[in-house]
Amino acid sequence: MQDRSYAKVPIVETLPPHLAQSSTVTQAEMDLARRWSESLSPIVPDSGSNETLLDGWLGGGLPFDFRYGNRPFGSLPGRWSQSDLAQTDHYHQQQFVWADDKSGLQVTWQLKRWLDFPAVECMLTFANTGQAETQLIEDVQDLQLKLRCSHRDSSPTVHYANGGRSEPDDMMPHSQVLTAQQPHLRLGGGGCSSNVHLPFFNLEVPDDHGVMVAVGWSCDWNADVSANGDELDLRVGITDTRFALAPGQQVRTARMLMLLWQGQRLHGHNMLRRLLHRHYVPPLRGQPQQPLVEANVAWTYHGGKGKVFLEEATEAHVAPLIAPLAELGVEMFIIDAGWYCSTSEFWMDRLGDLRINKKYPHGFKRLSQAMAERDMVLALWFWPERVCDDVPVAREHPEFVENNTLCLGLPEARRWFLARAGRIIDDEGIGCYRQDGYIRGAFLAQDGKIIDDEDNQQDGYVQAAGGPGGIRVISHINGLYTLWEELVADRPTLIMEGCAGGGRRIDLETIIHFHWHQKSDRWGDLESDQCSLYGANLYLPGGQVITFTFRTDDYCAWSGFAGVFSPGWHPLDDDFPMDQARRQVQRYKSIRPFLSGDFYPLTQCSLTDQWIGYQFHRLDLAAGFALVFRRNTEDASPSPGQFQAKLRGLKPRGRYVVQLARADTKQTFSGEQLHDGIELLIENRPGAELITYHRLPAVSSND
Repeated sequence: MQDRSYAKVPIVETLPPHLAQSSTVTQAEMDLARRWSESLSPIVPDSGSNETLLDGWLGGGLPFDFRYGNRPFGSLPGRWSQSDLAQTDHYHQQQFVWADDKSGLQVTWQLKRWLDFPAVECMLTFANTGQAETQLIEDVQDLQLKLRCSHRDSSPTVHYANGGRSEPDDMMPHSQVLTAQQPHLRLGGGGCSSNVHLPFFNLEVPDDHGVMVAVGWSCDWNADVSANGDELDLRVGITDTRFALAPGQQVRTARMLMLLWQGQRLHGHNMLRRLLHRHYVPPLRGQPQQPLVEANVAWTYHGGKGKVFLEEATEAHVAPLIAPLAELGVEMFIIDAGWYCSTSEFWMDRLGDLRINKKYPHGFKRLSQAMAERDMVLALWFWPERVCDDVPVAREHPEFVENNTLCLGLPEARRWFLARAGRIIDDEGIGCYRQDGYIRGAFLAQDGKIIDDEDNQQDGYVQAAGGPGGIRVISHINGLYTLWEELVADRPTLIMEGCAGGGRRIDLETIIHFHWHQKSDRWGDLESDQCSLYGANLYLPGGQVITFTFRTDDYCAWSGFAGVFSPGWHPLDDDFPMDQARRQVQRYKSIRPFLSGDFYPLTQCSLTDQWIGYQFHRLDLAAGFALVFRRNTEDASPSPGQFQAKLRGLKPRGRYVVQLARADTKQTFSGEQLHDGIELLIENRPGAELITYHRLPAVSSND
């Protein structure tokens, strides 16, 4: 058994001070991840003991659990086998298979260790190889992990962020210290994967180390974090798992990603962001993902001054916007909900009908060709999971539909959608598939608690299918992943955009399948957008979150620069400031390459503080940008309008050319001077400053 002495403190490899919060990976972290992954092997002698502690703080042993036939997995007889699945320059992947010959249950645990980041990914698959239905599989914990503090009186901290549930504090970050008085924290999706919390969080243990966790499950999940004395226990899984498998049936549960970090907490966040951008976010046009400037027809109705332009939009409305939007530099134009056949004035009344409405008399081909001539992409909105009662598929294939949900766990239902959506995409020249909608579990958040949601109209399928952890819901989510994979299999250049009632379905799996996601269905609140982009960029790779911009002034436009820039402008208005709008698009395009770099908050994150700011820095380019916003709140400071911007990640002796967009100045500073801070003066409330910088060529090895 491991020595439980509290004198042992893990050795932390120290990065240079200017890189202490960067995504720079240390060899000590890589060695720890290698030793940890080796300790997880279920068939290596002594590796399966949960008493194993690496470096005195990181628990080893089998990091998953479940109950089968009301017995814990660890007490079940069975045999293990091991095989290597893949070895690449970036990862080593193995699988471990446990088989119960008596019942036919087979459990496959895949383990992937990244070779360029201190990270491990794992995933469970359950299969019935027998001739009869299995016993109940319950309480699946896709990740269970034990951490230990080095001192009894020290307390761990959980860092997390809100989900995109259309509230002012969407995606805002939080930290909770677990103490004897408050030893427990429960995180969860709240019915969908990011309805309450983002399924990305950081467990920080005293003595400068911790674990970043990312959950891949696009329905309801929960994480229970408990502190007991010097120990921290984590259990993560699909909410209320309880299912049996028919003969020949196979399902997988949640994908889990863990990244180990030592040193400063933000260092772990930046490593996770870079890992996700490099190895999880799909490439765009054969290159690493970089967000496009997009316009959504829902917001082009006179700059958002009118109602949301969904079923009201027609070909006659869309066609005249193409040329001026292209002139502005817009790269993608989205036709949102309401394009399908409908006799109603409400866009939700004909969901599941994939016939093009007569308000687009030529289909979408003319529009997509006109856009292609101007290097623009036409995007089209879909909601594959929702089916209204009177649409053709509900009448012709009632076996595909249950409680107004297209059952994607059925291969036939999946093929039906893929055939019709694929035909529209291919024949009409659609370059981007925008998916909305979701199915929800039986839980919502209220006052920080997860409660039964009896009034939600979208819960019928989940409840009828045995709850969020029932076999039909799990099969449905498995089928959804298959649908996304098959959709792009023959269309490698297809752009994928996520919107699930806003930002309610952002998780590791949707990061894998989609290029970016809408923040929430709350728009036009600039202070909320600034905070949302702050919180999202702590956990998600840059350029992942869409916010909508309705004005062309600096404060409004720049509030969307830390994500996917989506101007809700109507350039046909007589008084539209075309030149100013064009300059804002050009500015965004000049700074968007830095979004995939390291993220450095310059202030606290608050909806009411007068100042908020953040920085993005690319180590490989020795360049980046920072945004600072002065809100329209009272300023009682001795020097109102003055802000000291302390930039990070810069070589102390390097020389940097710094340009202030609003002040229209350019100066040269050393990295040390920029770290100590440069003074900004923003006289207007509200007001903003955009700082861009790049390092000059070194004149000596010390620069």
